[in-house]
Amino acid sequence: MRATAAVRTGALALVAAAALVAAGCGAGSDPGTPPAAPSAPVADATTPAPAPGQSLEEAPAVLADGRHAVLIRKIDVAGLKITFDLVYFLTGAEATKEFQKRFPDEEGPMNDYFVVNDNPRLRVLPVARAVTVTVVDGDPSDPVELAFADLPAANDPPAVRLFWLTVAKGSVTGIEEQFVP
Repeated sequence: MRATAAVRTGALALVAAAALVAAGCGAGSDPGTPPAAPSAPVADATTPAPAPGQSLEEAPAVLADGRHAVLIRKIDVAGLKITFDLVYFLTGAEATKEFQKRFPDEEGPMNDYFVVNDNPRLRVLPVARAVTVTVVDGDPSDPVELAFADLPAANDPPAVRLFWLTVAKGSVTGIEEQFVP
């Protein structure tokens, strides 16, 4: 189990490092479409300010409802907040195309996936009290459910393991580790 985790962690770290060297995460929430331009890093804010004449309820969410691939940077268990780096998790032909675009003289991607992190912006979202958390611990076909309070130990060191956040109405309702070989 430790050897599998070390290999998985090393492979993801290598791919993530290569992506960081090639550039820094997408500002959009659709993992299949890279954003037009990177945005600047933001402070620890959970909700963006509304535009002039717009109420707080009408302000855009930090992330649209749905699932988003992320690298978790910080977990505030007491404050029910999570700080993360939004990434693109590409597989198959899409991964090959993006990898070849960035590394034309190399063969890849390794294991048929590629993590793109073209934007250094960190985002912070509140976590629902009833959040479900699952991690891969050994057998990827049998994920393990954890309490949110146990997630910091499972994500140590931070930003190495790839997760999917499920967002609903501006809050994280699900956290699921992505198995990568």
